[in-house]
Amino acid sequence: MVLGGGGLTGVAWLHGVLDELPGVVGTADRVVGTSAGALMAARLLGGRDPNGLRAHVAELAGVRLGAGVVARLVAAQLWPSRRHALKWLGRAAERPTPLASEDFVTLVTRAIGTMVWPEPLVVSAVDAVAGRPAYFTARSGVELGRAVAASCAMPGVMPPVTIDGRPFLDGGLRSPANADLAAGCRRVLVLAPQGRSVRSVRRPSYQAARLRAEGAEVILVAAEHPGVNVMSAAALAGARESGRHAGRSVAAAVRELWTATPDSVPGSVPDAGPAHDRDAGSAIVDGR
Repeated sequence: MVLGGGGLTGVAWLHGVLDELPGVVGTADRVVGTSAGALMAARLLGGRDPNGLRAHVAELAGVRLGAGVVARLVAAQLWPSRRHALKWLGRAAERPTPLASEDFVTLVTRAIGTMVWPEPLVVSAVDAVAGRPAYFTARSGVELGRAVAASCAMPGVMPPVTIDGRPFLDGGLRSPANADLAAGCRRVLVLAPQGRSVRSVRRPSYQAARLRAEGAEVILVAAEHPGVNVMSAAALAGARESGRHAGRSVAAAVRELWTATPDSVPGSVPDAGPAHDRDAGSAIVDGR
């Protein structure tokens, strides 16, 4: 299963979808979480009620997503070298943000409601120094809240999160959903609050098609009208209702998919980035 990123409105949209698909997350053999998706996945896999996220989301709602931040994110997508673009974003992320890094980690840890790493969870992030993706698992030796905070650290909005002396940023900088990390699974449900990317290979739709070409059964659920200001408090109710509508529309298909064959073949998170990421390299952070 894949839960993609999308800021606070992404959290609300995922909440709405999963309202209509009860129990799905807890039965998956592998759950890939990116940014908002990592937060939601960690909370659900920890047995916590997603409604409890509302108060924590309210603490961040209204954080300004300025024009300069949006411009830098778009410019990074257009950069010929993804690695250099991510390193540039890492340098830009050193600017002051409304929250200090450790305060942000504390907030995310409270929002998750548990410090126990769920075995199926894979959290995506980006090494801001190397400009390379990183994937955290239960074997990483990293606190769950810190890994999820790193995955949520949108540059210019949230501070970089330090892990083993290195700053990490939002996993959505690599891909909005990182659905390719579900490679090897026979059945994949991809929930994508944001599907836009300048480079097609990073879009959930492209990655879902690649998974199908490799023999997986894939259901991709993407937000129809994802907003630009993903930190808007005013958009949260609408995003959740949109998610509920999307969840209802696929509920029957998901039930059929989820009661079919076993979810995944033996294996683990890949030891190297997928082919289309080789220009950037890949850093696996799972204790191996």
